[in-house]
Order: sequence, then C-alpha cells, then structure tokens
Amino acid sequence: MRPFSTLRLALIASTATIALPSAAIAQAPAAESSDIVVTGLKRQYFGDTPVKEIPQAVQFLEGELLDDLNITRLDTALELASGVSKQNNFGGLWDSFAIRGFAGDENFPSGFLVNGFNGGRGYGGPRDASNVERIEVLKGPNSALFGRGEPGGTINIVSKKPTFKEGGSFSVAGGKWNTYRVEGDYNLPITDMVAVRLTGAVEDAESFRDTVKTRKYVLNPSFLAKLSDKTIFTYELEYVNQEVPFERGVVAIPTVTANGITYDLGAIPNTRFLGNPNDGPTKVEVLGHQAQLQHDLSDDWVVMLGAGYKDTSFKGFSSDPELVLGRQRIDNDGRTLTRQRRYRDYSTTHMVFRGEISGKAQTGSIVHNIRVGADWDKFEIDTFQTRYRPVAADQSYSIDIFNPDYTIPAPVPNS
Repeated sequence: MRPFSTLRLALIASTATIALPSAAIAQAPAAESSDIVVTGLKRQYFGDTPVKEIPQAVQFLEGELLDDLNITRLDTALELASGVSKQNNFGGLWDSFAIRGFAGDENFPSGFLVNGFNGGRGYGGPRDASNVERIEVLKGPNSALFGRGEPGGTINIVSKKPTFKEGGSFSVAGGKWNTYRVEGDYNLPITDMVAVRLTGAVEDAESFRDTVKTRKYVLNPSFLAKLSDKTIFTYELEYVNQEVPFERGVVAIPTVTANGITYDLGAIPNTRFLGNPNDGPTKVEVLGHQAQLQHDLSDDWVVMLGAGYKDTSFKGFSSDPELVLGRQRIDNDGRTLTRQRRYRDYSTTHMVFRGEISGKAQTGSIVHNIRVGADWDKFEIDTFQTRYRPVAADQSYSIDIFNPDYTIPAPVPNS
C-alpha cells in the first residue's frame, strides 16, 4: 500500500475588466449562465465570471452536443476539442489523453476533474458520458493550478445536477457488432427546496475484434437541497461496474528487405485476437461520493466547500506479447507470437477536501474577479501482480498469428 497525500493551494486570481452598464450585461449569451439560473449553482474556478472575461483559453463541450452526436464516452467527446489527442489507454481500460502535447504519467489514467474534484486518480475505467452536463477544457499552463500539474491543460467534467423542473429522458440504441445501450435520466423536485435526479446507462457490446465483448453498468443518483436563499447543498453518488478484456491489438510482421527490416501491419486482419479468450474480462468497479456546500456571502462573494471519497478496483487475467527481443519468437519466424500471462489486482482509495472563495471588487471603472482556494488530497494505491514469463526455449504458450489456437492451456502466473 502506497499512500500519497497532497495539499494544493489554488490560484489567487485577479482579472481586471472594464465595468459595463447593467443593460449590456443582461444581454450576455444565455449559454454562459444557464447552469446558474435553474439551481443557483456556481461554477468551480469560474464563479460568475463570464467566459469572455476569463484570461485563459477555455473550450466547452455541452451535453446537448454530445447527445446530438450520440457520444457515449469521454475519449470520443474529447475528439471534438482542439489540442487534445489520444494516448495509450492500457488496452482500452482507462482514459488517456494529452493536451497540447503534455501526456502526464502514462502508467496511470490521465488526470481530469469532476465538478472541480480530482477525478482521474484510480482505476475507474473508460468514463461514460451519460451523466455529463458539459465538459470544460482548460488550456495552457494556467490550468495546472486546477489539475494534477500537467502544463498543457486540464479537463473538468460537470455532472448533471437536480433542478426544480420535473422531467426526464429514456433511450435505447443499437449498433454494429451487437452493440446495445439503454440510457435514462429522470429529475424529480420533491418540494420547492429539495430535488433529486437519477441518471444511468447499461451497455453490452461485442467488437470488431474476434471474441472481445464488453459490458458496463453506470448509475449516478444525486440530491440538491436549498437550505436557504443563500445556501445550497448537493450530493451525488457514482457507481460503475465494467468488464473489458485486456487487448493490445494486432502486431506488425517483420520482413527482411534490401534496405533492412520493415514491418507489415496488414499481414493479419484487424479482427484477429491475439490474447486468450479464456482469460475473461478485466473487472473494474467504482463507488464514489461527492458533497458540496455553497453559501452566498453577499451579492458578489460566494464560498464553496466540498468533500469527495472514491474507491476503485481493477482485477483480471491477460495474455500479453513478450517485449524482450531475446525471448520473442516472432522476429525469427514471422508468425509465432511469444506471450506472457499476468494477473492484476489493483485497488485505490482517494479522499479530497476543497474550498474556494470567489467574488468581485471594483476600482473605479475596473472590475476585479478574485478567487482563492485550496485542496487537500489523500490517495492510496494497492497493487498486486503475478506473471508467467516463458524462457526463450519454452514456446508452449505462444500463438500462431495466422492460425490461432485458443485451446492452448493457460499457465498460472506465479512470480
């Protein structure tokens, strides 16, 4: 068990803008403040500052846009953001991306925020988009103050919150490779001061890759209480259960030519699975909690206090290609892929407390938007892994990439 604690002091930010007449302010685009009108909730790190007055490059991906494009995953949504590129996602088992070329630690999922809380730590699997109100892409080194330190930028996911208007939606979808998905969202005001909301999704899918099948359950109940005209309390729970086979893709076949060794990536079909179907899926589970109290100190100043706690687990078998050339047969005969077999059992616990005060001060015709905040994180990770690794002379667990035999007995990882 390796505990890791951090105390992060957030930006003391002051941005100066020329004060506008109230009539001009009233004509600001509704999209900049629509999330404040219904529930009175402020945006973490932004407060009530209009986006055009924030001295930073920020891109918003609204939930309506994701629905219109039928986007169900975070990694697909980020394809719409400029400056964001996909990275090694550990065989499809987590989200990994780079912003402006900065990828962070590729041995862990990429760092992102959820409602201002550090949500990327742990093994939460590929994040589902069923509970996304919007995605905020904060670009440039200024965003490192809000994330895990990557200077390229930070992703903040804003989840759907209860409102005081009853309604909901329900959808059923089907697609290629026997993909079926059911998604629901229902909001219910209980009184004039209390509302609840439930979002969730169930997905079952095969793949263009032979024998690969995934399953996912996502559930996000949330609660909002207006304790007074100036105080709002919110709570939400996150439950995720996913089963995803660990899968590294196809291999390129080495060929000796007059100019040296070249590698042919199209020698076998993309449908070919080079792992062991009998390994079964890697199972990912998440149980998380977030609570936040917002209190308006005045018309211009607000304080937000929050706490989060999340447990994640990640366990399963996998059959992986051997990476050491002295043990790998495929470089010799072009068809025999030497494999290892691993068992992973990872778990994490993450606790965070955060506070933020934001407001405005005016000096003559200049308005200063000021924010002061601090976060405290404690992250514990427990990793257990065993491995079967054959010696060079032992090819009993190798696979013929042109004629795979999935009945080969699987060795027990024991080292």
